[in-house]
Amino acid sequence: MPRDAPKPSSRPKAAPKSKSSSKPPRSPLDSYARRIARAIADDRPLPFGDDLEVYCESSPHEISAAFAGVVRHMPPAGGDEALAFGYLVVLQRLLEHLRYRVDRGYDDAARAAADFQADVVARIDAGEVDGRLLVLVSQVLHQSNIATSPELAAASERYAVSAASGLADRDERPGSDDLFEILGEIVEDCRRDPFVIADAMVESGHTASADTRGTMVAALALADNAVARSAAVLFLLDPDPVVRRGVAHVLGEVAAALSPADLRRLTAMRNWRPDDERANVDAVIRAVQAAGIAGAPWETGSVESVVASVVDGSLAQGFLLVSPAGRKKRLSTVLTRSGIADAWSGDPEPRRAIEAGLAQAEMSAPTLAVSRPYLDRTVAHHLALTTEGQAPPLGLLQVAETIGAADWQPARMDF
Repeated sequence: MPRDAPKPSSRPKAAPKSKSSSKPPRSPLDSYARRIARAIADDRPLPFGDDLEVYCESSPHEISAAFAGVVRHMPPAGGDEALAFGYLVVLQRLLEHLRYRVDRGYDDAARAAADFQADVVARIDAGEVDGRLLVLVSQVLHQSNIATSPELAAASERYAVSAASGLADRDERPGSDDLFEILGEIVEDCRRDPFVIADAMVESGHTASADTRGTMVAALALADNAVARSAAVLFLLDPDPVVRRGVAHVLGEVAAALSPADLRRLTAMRNWRPDDERANVDAVIRAVQAAGIAGAPWETGSVESVVASVVDGSLAQGFLLVSPAGRKKRLSTVLTRSGIADAWSGDPEPRRAIEAGLAQAEMSAPTLAVSRPYLDRTVAHHLALTTEGQAPPLGLLQVAETIGAADWQPARMDF
C-alpha cells in the first residue's frame, strides 16, 4: 500500500448531503448588499469599487430584486435596517447606471425605469411601502436623476391623502403651527444651511406633485425663520416651473424679511431662469430693495484645480473642482449635457479624502486638467442652453459661491 494512500476506517461513511439540504450560493446582489451593510454597521466608508460598478452596469434586471431586498429587510416589517440600506445603496447605483442608458436613447432602459416605478406603485397600493420607504425611493430616484412617472406621482399623492385622513380620524392632523415646527426641526437637522435644507427637500419630494412641493416651499418662505426663507429662495431654481412661479409669488409677500445674502442670490439667479420667468424675480428684487435692503457682496471663493472628463457619446462632460476650505478642501462638480445637468459642492474634507475621490473619478473616465476660463466659458454656454426653457439645478449656485463665480451668465459659444 502506498505510504500516502488513505487508511481504511472501521467507521461507516456519512451519507453525502443531498443537494436540496445545502444552501444556495449567495447572489452577487446579496453579497454586495451585505458588504455595504457591514460597512454601515461599522461606520466605515462604503466599499465602492470597480467590481460593483461593472455589476451595476451589466445587471439592470436586478433592480426589482434590489428593491424587494429593501422592502423585505426595512423595519418595521423587516428586522435588519443596515441590510435594507445595503440593498438601497445597490439600488441607487443600478438606477444611476440605468439612467446613463436612458440618456443614450436605449428603449429597453426607458422601459426598465418605467417598470421599476410601476413595481413601486404596486407595492404602495398593496400596503408594502410606508411613508419612510416612499421618501427613500424618492431620494434614490432623485440621486439617479430619473424623472418620476405620472403613475408614481399619483400613487404618492394617494398615499399622502390616505395618511392625512388617518391622522384626521385620530384627531392628529398637523396644523399650521405643527408644520412650522416640523420645518424648524428640518432647519436644525440640516445644520442651518439653506443648500442642505433645499437638497433634503428636493430629494424627499422627488415623487410628490408640483402642488405638494409648492406648498412645502411656501411654508419655508412664510416661516418665522431666516434660514428657512433663504432655503425657499433657492427654489427659484426648482426643475418644475409651477414651483418656481409659486415661490416667486410668496417671496414677494415676505420681501421685507429677506436678507442681504438672499438679495445677492436673487440677483445672481435672475438671468438663470427662462425669459418669461424673469419679470417675477425682478418684482421680488424691487420689493427687497424698496425695504431698504442692500445686496451682500460675494464671498471670496477660489478654485485650486479643475479637471474635466472627455465629452462622451451623449455630449456629456463632467468637471471636478477643488477649492480651499480652511485646512481642508472642498470638492465640487458640474455636469453638462446640452445644458447644466447637475451641480453640487461637498462638505470640506481632508486633502487625502479629496485626492482619493479624484483618483476614483479618473479610474472611471479619462480626465484632463483644464483652465478656469475654459470652465467659465463652458458653464456660460450650457447655462444659455438650459435657460431656453428650464432653470439649472440649484447646486450650481452653491458651486458658484464656493469658487467665486459671480460672473456666470448665459452666453452661447460661437463655434
